[in-house]
Amino acid sequence: MFIHYGETDLTKYIKVRNVKRPLMSERENYTLSMPSLEGEVYSGHKYKPKTIEIDFALITKDNLTFFRFIEELGRALNVDQPTRLIIGDEPNKYYLAVIDGVTDIDKILSNGFRTLTFLCADPVAYSLEPSIFDFEGVGDFTVHNTGTTKTHPVIRTTFSNDAHFFQATNEVGQTVLIGNRPDVEKSSMPSVLEVLHEPCDTTAKFTATGNVLDSDR
Repeated sequence: MFIHYGETDLTKYIKVRNVKRPLMSERENYTLSMPSLEGEVYSGHKYKPKTIEIDFALITKDNLTFFRFIEELGRALNVDQPTRLIIGDEPNKYYLAVIDGVTDIDKILSNGFRTLTFLCADPVAYSLEPSIFDFEGVGDFTVHNTGTTKTHPVIRTTFSNDAHFFQATNEVGQTVLIGNRPDVEKSSMPSVLEVLHEPCDTTAKFTATGNVLDSDR
C-alpha cells in the first residue's frame, strides 16, 4: 500500500504494515443548563482532531542506504503547515496532516518496526476530484452536496445580459445576495459608470469652507 505525503511517495523508504485511523473523530457535544428545566439543552457539537498511525518497516540493505533514507524521509516529513496525506486504501481522498510526537527521525528508525503518527487538526477527508456543476439558462439551479460533511462551495457566474442581482441560498434559507432586487415602486434606471462629472468652469455652486488644503497644495 502506498503512502503519499505532499510530493513524496513515502513507500520509497518504508514498507507499510498497518494503518490505524478511526472511522470518525471523537465528537464533543455542548449543552446548556437552564433553570427550572429538566436536564440540559443541546447547543451543538464539534469533532476533535484525528490521529492516523502508520506502522512500517524500513527498507534498506546497508548502513549507507539507511542514513540516506533517514535524511530524505526526515526532509519530507519536516513541514511548516498541514500537508496532503494520501493513503493507498483511499486513493481518491486526502487528509491535511502534520507529523506528531517524535521529531527525532533517528529514534523513529533506530530499530525494528516503528510507527509514524500524523495529526489531522482538520479531521475531514477531502476528495481529490472536486464536484463540478455547470448550469446555463434562466431560473433556479439546485446543487446537492454528495459528501458526508458540510462544505463551502466555490461559485463562479458569468452574466450574458444585464442583471439586477445574483443570489445563492442553502437548504435552511441562509442567503448570499450580490446586487439589489428590482423594486416595482421605483423606475428602472440604466447603469452608469460615471458618478460625478464636474468640469470646474465656474464656482457659482461651490461653498466656501475656509483654508482646508495642505500648505504645499
